[in-house]
Amino acid sequence: MAAIDALLHCLRSRLVAKTLTWRTIGVATLFALSLALTGSPVVSGTLTLAYHLINTLLYYVHERAWEGLGASLKAVAASTTAFAAFTLVLAWLALSAP
Repeated sequence: MAAIDALLHCLRSRLVAKTLTWRTIGVATLFALSLALTGSPVVSGTLTLAYHLINTLLYYVHERAWEGLGASLKAVAASTTAFAAFTLVLAWLALSAP
């Protein structure tokens, strides 16, 4: 039993470490991109901090919502459609800007 507990602890620790490193990569990427686009470290830092805080809250809400849905093809289809639609709208906005 102790071996199973140790394995679960290791897997959880690895998951937490992977989650934190992925979030760090995301935050660094957003800061670098916004700095390249704006040229202002203050604006970039503000955008990055706001995004990071809001995204953390939204992730929690998102996870709670998915717990209620369960695994279904309908949920996967809806999330895939929403992702594709949002990506197309963002691409259209980016490409049509003056």
